[in-house]
Amino acid sequence: MDPFWKLAVKTTGAVGVLGLLFSILLKALFQQQIIEIFGSDKMFYIVILIICVFGLALLLAITKGKPRSTQGPSVVYRDHSKHQGDNRF
Repeated sequence: MDPFWKLAVKTTGAVGVLGLLFSILLKALFQQQIIEIFGSDKMFYIVILIICVFGLALLLAITKGKPRSTQGPSVVYRDHSKHQGDNRF
């Protein structure tokens, strides 16, 4: 695997995996033998369909990623005072 994709998958998670799959699929789809089998008209519709499916999957991967906490870190001190990450004790 290309070092770029290793870094992309490690950094972005599901979004990087979708990008990798999209790249592999398009490279395989545009081989001369595949184009001869389907013809140019059907290939156009297949590419549009694949782009739509991957676009929806990408949107889902972005929106359903790791949930981010809206609160800051919470620290409890020895005298039981709490720090909520906003300097209000």
